[in-house]
Amino acid sequence: MALSYETTIVKNIDVETWEETIDTIAQRLEQTMGWRLADRGLGMLEYKVPLTMRSWGERVRITIEEGSIRIESWCSFPTQVIDWGKNRQNVHLIRLQVKRIVSNSLER
Repeated sequence: MALSYETTIVKNIDVETWEETIDTIAQRLEQTMGWRLADRGLGMLEYKVPLTMRSWGERVRITIEEGSIRIESWCSFPTQVIDWGKNRQNVHLIRLQVKRIVSNSLER
């Protein structure tokens, strides 16, 4: 795992057609990631990633807007300065899951 000094990572996924609901994303991420849903709003999901041997935990927010899905991951502990690549890994894993959901919806 690469050492990272970025304790917040933000990525966007552009989507031309979005037919899946926020419920589908929430269900898939809870099943595949095992994270606990901490907050939910209109077009927004926020997860609390648990403490591990490599991390004091992270928060992950997914926001769906017209034509775009925004993924943010940041350290739960406010004074943490090194994330050991966990935020980047969280965003990467979510991007893979969301892309699978999007491609499955386009194939139907």
